[in-house]
Amino acid sequence: MERRFKKGLEDDLILLEEISEKEIVDTLHRRFQDGTIYTYIGEVLLSVNPFKPIQIYSKDLMHKYASRFSYELRPHIFATSESAYKAMRRGDNQCILITGESGSGKTEASKKVMEFIAEISDGGGDTATQIKEIILQSNPLLESFGNSKTVRNNNSSRFGKYMEIVFDPSGAPASGRVTNFLLEKPRVVGQSQEERSFHIFYQVLGNWRDGSGKNTLPPQGYTYLNQTSCYAVPGIDDAADFEDTLDAMKAVGYDQVEVHDILTTVIGILWLGNIDFKKDGSIADTEGVQQAVKATAACFGVEEGALVQALTERTFVAGTNEGVQSQMNYEQCLYTRDALAKAAYAKLFQSLIDQLNKTLEAQGSCPKDAKTIGILDIYGFEIFQRNSFEQFCINYVNEKLQQLFIELTLRKEQAEYVAEGIEWEAVDYFNNKVVCDMIEVRKGGDIGLFALIDDASAQQHNTDSQLLANMGSSFHDHPHFKKGVKNRAKTDFTIVHYAGDVSYTINGFIDKNKDTLYPSLTKMMSESSCSLIRSLFPKPKSSRKRPDTAGTQFKKQVKRLMDTLHECTPHYVRCIKPNDDKKGGLYVKPRVAHQVKYLGLLE
Repeated sequence: MERRFKKGLEDDLILLEEISEKEIVDTLHRRFQDGTIYTYIGEVLLSVNPFKPIQIYSKDLMHKYASRFSYELRPHIFATSESAYKAMRRGDNQCILITGESGSGKTEASKKVMEFIAEISDGGGDTATQIKEIILQSNPLLESFGNSKTVRNNNSSRFGKYMEIVFDPSGAPASGRVTNFLLEKPRVVGQSQEERSFHIFYQVLGNWRDGSGKNTLPPQGYTYLNQTSCYAVPGIDDAADFEDTLDAMKAVGYDQVEVHDILTTVIGILWLGNIDFKKDGSIADTEGVQQAVKATAACFGVEEGALVQALTERTFVAGTNEGVQSQMNYEQCLYTRDALAKAAYAKLFQSLIDQLNKTLEAQGSCPKDAKTIGILDIYGFEIFQRNSFEQFCINYVNEKLQQLFIELTLRKEQAEYVAEGIEWEAVDYFNNKVVCDMIEVRKGGDIGLFALIDDASAQQHNTDSQLLANMGSSFHDHPHFKKGVKNRAKTDFTIVHYAGDVSYTINGFIDKNKDTLYPSLTKMMSESSCSLIRSLFPKPKSSRKRPDTAGTQFKKQVKRLMDTLHECTPHYVRCIKPNDDKKGGLYVKPRVAHQVKYLGLLE
């Protein structure tokens, strides 16, 4: 694995005689054909997704990269990991930022980083060994509940994750913590064509041999899974992965009863989706729906009558009357059902994160002089046929990460040249702060898109079309906002992102931002006979304060993440997707050229 310097196969792109977009794309292509997926560009590691297994991750190879400098051996994710570990041992907090679009290999890269650190980190005895095991086992657990098949990626992370590993002065893992961002809840109740819901649903059906697992239907029998006719995925073995999931749940501290309750809740969510309604808002009286009501109530530990009432009636406070029941119509019943399904799954997912963090903290400690390595694996920039509120949030955080990259690399580097009096030619790069400000800023008279969405969400009778009109009037002269784009629907608006133009469909923005769950649903679930369900839905506390919207919560999360990253020394892994067909060995130059451009590699 010693470095080789061969013309045409340069392993660091700054060594190219001609630095141009074409030469970068061609060099990456030649290296890809040569079976090499890693390339440096200065201190940044480029990783081209091979879309096939490659044998370059053995433990022997890990130890060859341990204690070596990055310039001594060929480019590799292990070299970047070792650089971060070595710098952490010198006394500075580090972070490894793994970025790229969906399907470019970010999740696999983050797993390789964790595997390397677990293998080569020094000492620590039994406690460190246990923490390493928990960190590694967190991957199959969170992938099962947080990943799914999309049109672009068979194992796409539908949430963002920042894993911090805390080290003691000897360099041994002492603790850890995971922060998650914006789980894609709508995927629970519906998916696009050629996509699946979260992996755990398919794993548990037909593979769980205990308790409620005996009374399930095949995936084709559940409304929440059968809308796309996509059930099996090439390269994914749901039965084998389910065994890994069960092992992971045990590793993070769940006992058999808790595992049973979690999986029963997963099945209950599927049965909930099979509850249908008549046009007048009453429960449909078919045999299948009655079976679904019975099964859902059993899985959630609630009374059947209470479940039916919570799904079909809404409670209002009117005058001196504390609770006035109002029959909901068909559409309202469907909305209520799906809101409960999404809330239950999101709360369940958060409980897994909480359990993982609790176990990590219980096993270890956090010395005062401890240092950390953070690993960011967050959804890549997304452009789908139909982009909604989720893509708006996902692309916003990618704008923020691009802004961080500009601040910590390009701008900093050029400032150092000026300070040191070095003669250099200024590099013209796009500073995307203008896009970030358009989305988030609300200072004085300025108002960002998030604030407009929040304002619309706070008004009871506001509509998505009114929100779109307000966006258009507020940003009609903004160079990065477009409304009424040719060949786009009237319900669309377009943002000129650093990675390209993305058109968003406004339909559903307000409801998704409100993220409303009727109090009657929370009350019903809080009275469940199942302790897990009660913990997910604690009895609501009376408060006059309006809860934060989904957008506001996400903005606050992203701000905390950026504050954390600013306190660390960054190491960058830029992942590149060579084709859209997920085909091994295929390298589409125009596809790569687009990523080279918006990732700022030439600059």
